[in-house]
Amino acid sequence: MTHTGDAAQQHYEAALAGLAQVRQCLPASELALLEEVRGHVEQAFWQSRLRQRVTRASVAATPYCRAIPLAPMQRNHVEALRQGMLAAERSFAEGGDVAPWNALLYGRYQRGKGHQRESFECGFVMRMFQLLHEACAEQPTDG
Repeated sequence: MTHTGDAAQQHYEAALAGLAQVRQCLPASELALLEEVRGHVEQAFWQSRLRQRVTRASVAATPYCRAIPLAPMQRNHVEALRQGMLAAERSFAEGGDVAPWNALLYGRYQRGKGHQRESFECGFVMRMFQLLHEACAEQPTDG
């Protein structure tokens, strides 16, 4: 779900496409190194966008929310999960240009039915869960 004018997302997608082209030219003995580089590119992009680490095993803890383990289906579609988290992040931001429910509906529509869609939805809800914890923690307490 690339937003118009999202240069970082466009560069990320171009980098992944370039790595896919390089993969076709490399001998089998070099593919493990290329996959390691691809993993670093993915983590760097998503950590900078979401300010947290999302691996195939879990979403890292934030200052106000525990780590969230991923189910097997989510592990297989971690990119869709990350995109759902980013959609939630953008829609809940103070300067967000789209309502959260519209961001969720649009992301669901973009993916059709299946595991990609379910992982996007889970990512959206996970990030919303984290943002709610953060908002509650930042509220002054009575007393």
